[in-house]
This record gives sequence, C-alpha cells and structure tokens, in this order.
Amino acid sequence: MCAKVEYVGRSVPGLPTTDEVIELCRQNGFDTNVLKYPPNKSPIAYIKYGGRANMGEVRTQHYVSNILNETTPASGVKAPEVYLAFEYDDETYIVMEYIHGQTAAELLRDRSKRDWIYDLVAKAVTDLIEIPVPEDARPGPVGGGYIHHWFFRDNDAPREYASIDELQHHINKMLVFGAFGGSKEKVDFSNEQLCFCYSDIWEHNFIITEARQIYVIDFGDAAFLPTSFMSLVLQNPKGLLLPNISSRISFPESPNLNAMRRASYVFKIAHN
Repeated sequence: MCAKVEYVGRSVPGLPTTDEVIELCRQNGFDTNVLKYPPNKSPIAYIKYGGRANMGEVRTQHYVSNILNETTPASGVKAPEVYLAFEYDDETYIVMEYIHGQTAAELLRDRSKRDWIYDLVAKAVTDLIEIPVPEDARPGPVGGGYIHHWFFRDNDAPREYASIDELQHHINKMLVFGAFGGSKEKVDFSNEQLCFCYSDIWEHNFIITEARQIYVIDFGDAAFLPTSFMSLVLQNPKGLLLPNISSRISFPESPNLNAMRRASYVFKIAHN
C-alpha cells in the first residue's frame, strides 16, 4: 500500500505501521470511524479515520496539543498528542494518544458530580478560547482549509477564506440573498480578531481522568475564526453540556448575533 504520510510525531514503541492501520480500519469497517489500538489489550493509541477526518484537523490538533501540553498548568485542559497522520485512497487516518478516563457524558450520569464537571469543562473551554492565534492565520483550521462549524450547511463552509474581510463579505452577500421582508442586517467583523473556536462542545468530546485532568478530543469542528463565531456557539447552547456551562464562561456577547443566526439559516437552505 502506498500511503501519503503528512505528519509523523514522537516515536512511541508499539504503534502500528501505516499498512497495519489501513488493514485494521478496513476490518473495523467505515460505518464507524474510530478504534482503539491494540484492540484487544490495554490501548496505547486511538485511531480516527474516514468520515470527515482531514489534514486541517490534524494540523489544528497538533498545534493545540503542543500549546496546551507545554504551557498550561498541570490542572489545565490538555489534548491528545498526534503520533501519525496520513492519506490513503481519499481517506485520512489519524493515530493519536489514547487517553484513559471517562467522558463527561459518562460521568454526568451521577448527578452528585455534575457541578464540578460543569466547572471543569467551562474552565477547559475558557483555556481553549485563549489559545494564541498562529502567525499569518486566516479563518479556518491551522495551515488553511475549509471551516467546519455548524453555522454552515452540513457543518462545512462552501469555500476557503483568505481573510476576515472575505468571510464577512460572503456572509453579507448571503444576507442580501436571503433578505426576507427587506431586512438590511449585516455582520461587521471590523473590530474583531481571530480566536480559537471549538464549536463542538459536546459531553462526549471531553475526557476526564481519575485525577480530574481534563482532555478535549475531536478537532474536526475547530478553527480560528472571528470572535462572533464563538459568541454564537455560547449563546445558542445545545445538548446537555453547553446549556449548563455557558453562564460559567466569560465571553463578550457579539452584536452580530442576530445577523449571524439569519445568515446561518440562509447558508443552510441555499446552494452557495
């Protein structure tokens, strides 16, 4: 098999080769897109493949993992280290550190634990928002690529954006297209900077160890975006977790929210 290797991280004894990863994933099937390695022993790696896995996700997770694991306090949020990432037959394969712990979803079943879990996840999200923006960053994942955020239809932006201005122009163009009742709402990102936007705040995406160390996983819907996008996430809480932590996160409410909600609707119904 001839895989296109895009990233090789720290050497860890016992990791599978690219050929072994491909064969394991073929045997596991593509109805699911994750597996533990080794599958029948104490795992040392977690493999994500197929589906929406992509190299933008790899670059973003690698960047965030380095920042968090090297600069945040021991009690702060961490992210799994990426060991290997490659492409084969139009699919992306990511081999990463396996985190031993329980998801927030599992722990939240015990009502007596909910308050400290909400506090822990809220602090984790705050730490993520404060991650430094890479030099020469543009809207999207680290190194460029399509934005993945529920703002867009099927969570995928229809194009890449070279700048905040270009993203703003496209959103406002869609608002004109969908100007029901003559609405003249527009978004204005002129006073906004990029920030790290983790839009998939879901109870299964946070793993907590016995020592209460919290890890964030799944960077498929993570990107550096104008702050209005993070405000939109926090002001539209969904699921079990976000409605209970949004009030614990200090983040300014964007004046663009009404226009962003309307634009999101237009993106989802239009061919853009």
